[in-house]
Formats: sequence, C-alpha cells, structure tokens
Amino acid sequence: MSAYQGLGLGFGMALGRVEYAGEGGENRAQGEAVILSFRVAPSVGELLRYFSVPRPGAVILPECSPYSHLAWALSYAGVPALVIDSATIRPGEVAYLDATRGLLAYPVSEDQRREFEVALEQWEGDVRLRAKRARLPAVSRSGVEVQVLAQILYKEDVLVALDSGADGVGEIKAELLVDTESKSGSAAELVHTIRTKTPWKEIPIRLFDFDREKPDPTRGRSLHDGPMGVRGVRLLEMEESLMGRFLDLLEGVECEGIVIVLPMVTRPIEVVRFRERLMRRRLSVGVLVETPAAAVNIEKFLSVSRYFEIGVNDLTQFTMAWDRAVAHPDLLPVDRLADPVEQLVTRVATSVARVGGFASLAVDLAPSAELAQQVIRTGVSAIAVPPRSIPLWKERIRLAG
Repeated sequence: MSAYQGLGLGFGMALGRVEYAGEGGENRAQGEAVILSFRVAPSVGELLRYFSVPRPGAVILPECSPYSHLAWALSYAGVPALVIDSATIRPGEVAYLDATRGLLAYPVSEDQRREFEVALEQWEGDVRLRAKRARLPAVSRSGVEVQVLAQILYKEDVLVALDSGADGVGEIKAELLVDTESKSGSAAELVHTIRTKTPWKEIPIRLFDFDREKPDPTRGRSLHDGPMGVRGVRLLEMEESLMGRFLDLLEGVECEGIVIVLPMVTRPIEVVRFRERLMRRRLSVGVLVETPAAAVNIEKFLSVSRYFEIGVNDLTQFTMAWDRAVAHPDLLPVDRLADPVEQLVTRVATSVARVGGFASLAVDLAPSAELAQQVIRTGVSAIAVPPRSIPLWKERIRLAG
C-alpha cells in the first residue's frame, strides 16, 4: 500500500477512482465513486458547479486554507477533501481518502481494498446513528446546551438542514442571493421555504459581503481588493445605490423575524447609520463581529443591537495578521480556535449574555473534540455551521465536558 499525508478539510472518507476535474468522466463506470483532483485550485463558483448531482465522493486540491471561502464551499457541500502534493496523484487508480486523518492511500491488493471498504462502511454506519440522534438537543456532559444552527445557501437545503437536526437558521448570505448564476433563488423564495417547511421563526440575512474569492467579486465592490477592502457595511458608505438593491432583494418578504446582520462593523455609529437608511422599515439589525475592533469594544455595541454573530474566519485573519486564504498550521489552526481568538469570542459572548442578548459563532472548520470544548468554554448561545455537519457537531458537543 502507498500512503501519503496531507491537510484534511472537512470530515468523512471516500473510496473511489481518482480523476482530474474535467477529465475521465466518459470512462467512469455507472455508480462508481470518484475522487476529483484539481490541477489548479478552482474558484468557489467553479467548485460549486462540480457539486451538482452526481457529486464527487471526495476532492483533492493542490492548495487551500481551512479558513478560506473555498474550504467553506467544501464544508457546505459536505464533501471531504485533502490538500496534498500533486506528485501523489495517480489518475485512473482507486484510492482511499480520509479527511479526518489527512490520509490518501492506494490499495495494492484486494485485502487492502477490503480493509478500506470496511472502514467506509463503519463510517457510514456512524453517520446513520448520528442522524437518528440529530434532532435531540446538543447538551454537553457538563449540562451546557448549545443551539446548532444551519448556514443556508440554497432553498433546496432547507430540508437538508431540517433533516440534519438544525435548531434554526444561522445565516443566509445576501450576496449570493443576487448572483445571477446562483441556484439559491430569490430572498422571497428562500424565506418562504423556511417559513412554510420549518418551525424556525428568526431568519438572519447577512448584508452584501463581496470579496475576491466569491462568484463575480466585481459586482458591488469598489476601490481596494483583498480582505481589508471596502466590504460589508462599508460598501454603503461608498455606493449608496447598494442600499436600494438590498431593499429590492427583500421585496415581497414579510419582515417579521428577519434580522439583517451587518458585516465588517468596527464602530456602533455604522449600525446607527444603517438603521437610518432603513427609513422606518421594521427590520431587526444584528452585528457580525469579525474584527478585533468590534470584539474588544463589544460593550459599546450593546446599546445598538442585541443580536451578534461572531465570524471565526475573518476574526482569526485580522487577529493573527495572516491572510485567511493562505494555510498556516500555527496561526490558522485546523481543529481549534487560536488562543487569542478564543479570548475575543469569550469576551463577546460574556458581554452579550450579561444583557440578555444573543451571540452565535459562525464556524466552517470541521467539528473536532477540542473545538467543541472551546465552544462550550466561550459561552456562546449557538453555533452556525454548514447543514451537513450538524449531526457530527451535535455529537461532539454532547461528548464535551
């Protein structure tokens, strides 16, 4: 057996034939699982297009950070992935990929292949068991209950989230609702699906947060490119017309229960100005805490909002002074929050709880025992995660002390 170690993204495993993206599909046997390898890291839009039915069993990438939007797309689709040297890729051969262990292996005998098949069968059995328990509350061994909310992109995934045991909606990304190539449909369609198919009352919609990694990043962007450019609520200061587009997005949507979450906020005055732009429209406004400025000054925000979402990826990037799209095992740890980030999250959660507010943690990293323990320790009310990871997240929290 030939085995190679890489950086695992997401969770789960797959056994299938390795093929390069865009090649070899015509030779694939019917029903055969495929491990899709990319010669060059794709954009988020390109990757999502490969996840239409039939989706690959797993993905291999030449580079990817677990804090990037590309990793988020993998997590959302529930597809295990591995970042590994291209020299390990053997197109046409059957391979075993384990994202949790960061392992890629090629069986050289029927006995070895059978070992991998048994491991895969056991994993699939565990998935079924977690699914049966998914609708139960996530209560830790120490008695702490954490709501596990679903990030929702497509209206088709509302039922996926419900079946996965979601306790509610954690986030809807508004910038993807205006993407003409997106399958997500209109905001009205998505909100209607949630209201008619689920018991969930609160629906957080995040304001436009365009950046270079997302589909069509030029629309709605101005001035600086990169992670610290004009993003989120800052866009409205530069392009007033975007407010009209945002209100058009909500045309036909019943506003009761809608929470507009403002990204890239650094000062309470930005929340106040946004409320003024709503011109008496009855919408709740929340704050996405993803900058150290917002986290360390959280007490100043408590007078303008009671709803807070903490964004792990950007908060880590700005706290550790390292681009989230570039992997770094120490500054951007794979299976836990960096210590300074955990301290900031705890600060926010404690301050918000003191006034009876709500604080959720938006996290795309794969559920790990240490990360679940940190979630408990920080005191957040909820976590917002990709829908297909919810059963495993609930299990991790239940096992946390």
